[in-house]
Amino acid sequence: MAEPTIRFHGHACFSMEVDKEWYLCDPWFKEDVFNNSWTLLTTPDLSKINFDALRAIWISHEHPDHFHLGTLRDIRERSAGPITVYYRRQENPNVRNAIKQLGFDVVELPPHQAVSVMKGLSITLFPEGNDSALVLHGGGRIILNQNDCRLSGRSISLLKRMFPRIDAWFFQFSLAGWYANSDDSVGLTDARQLHLSLIARYFDAFRPQVYVPFASFIYFSKQANAYMNNWVITLEGLS
Repeated sequence: MAEPTIRFHGHACFSMEVDKEWYLCDPWFKEDVFNNSWTLLTTPDLSKINFDALRAIWISHEHPDHFHLGTLRDIRERSAGPITVYYRRQENPNVRNAIKQLGFDVVELPPHQAVSVMKGLSITLFPEGNDSALVLHGGGRIILNQNDCRLSGRSISLLKRMFPRIDAWFFQFSLAGWYANSDDSVGLTDARQLHLSLIARYFDAFRPQVYVPFASFIYFSKQANAYMNNWVITLEGLS
């Protein structure tokens, strides 16, 4: 079996191709979100996605930069074959029903159990509150998509026991949301330092072969939050 091919498609979305079948994580391809306050840095080139070979999608949580109904609707229209959306198991049926209404199959993932999603690729979910992280195992590679999930110490310990080797680790690298007012430079500086410390703490816990900065490829696009663009952590700032 060939090693999986991974392609980045913007913000928190990447695809994995395994034996000519495609898998997507958290697709968001268009439109602003959070009441028009977040905008994608770049519009994904959809010609680089083989929608006819797309078989599975994982949604980490319900925030619209991860669970974007307009994007899911477009994917369904571009794809002829069956596609299964994988989501964490929950009692509230709203997410499941919304996905089914768009024409997808839905599988609600149990925690901490390997589930085969297509030939050569299995996934294991680590839920945390309303969010979740995912371990993908295929082609001999172990990829941890932590996304912007704040895993607890207990979840970290369990994940490390189950997957002592992490080949690639995807994790949010910059600020998201509100941290302090625009004139509070101390609060904003502290927020940057706390987030950098968080990256370092998770990196030290998992010791991945590769860290992939992730889930922060947006700019703040409303007058009320545009000042945050001066405080984001850049890729250069991670070095």
